[in-house]
Amino acid sequence: MKTIQTQVLIVIMVIAATAHVQAQENGMEAASTEEKAEMMTQKQVEVLALNQEQENGMFELNLKYIGEVEQIRSEGRSLATMKILKKMSDRWDKEVKELLTKEQFKAYMVNKEKMREAMRAKHANR
Repeated sequence: MKTIQTQVLIVIMVIAATAHVQAQENGMEAASTEEKAEMMTQKQVEVLALNQEQENGMFELNLKYIGEVEQIRSEGRSLATMKILKKMSDRWDKEVKELLTKEQFKAYMVNKEKMREAMRAKHANR
C-alpha cells in the first residue's frame, strides 16, 4: 500500500514540477498587457541604457503596441493577420526611432533581430 502511495506522490511531484517550469517559461504569456510592457521596457533600459524620459516613452509605446498585438492575435493567425502585424511592427519601429539616439536605435534593431532568430529557433524545435 505504501508503494502505491509513494508512486502517486512521485507522479504528483513530477507533474507539479513540470507545470512550474512551464509557467516560468511562459511568464510573458500569462502576464497582463501592462506587465508585459513593463518587462519589455526594463529589458530595453538595460540593453539600450535609456534615460528616464526615454524609459517613459518606451513604456508608453510598448503598452500601446503590445495591446494592439494581443488584439490582432486574438482574431486568429492567418496571412492577412501576419501582414497587419508587419505593418504595425513598422509603425512601432518608426516611433521608437524618434525616441532613441541613432546608436540606441541601431542596438534596438540588432536586439530585435536576435529575438526574432531566437523565436524562430524555438518554434523550429517544437
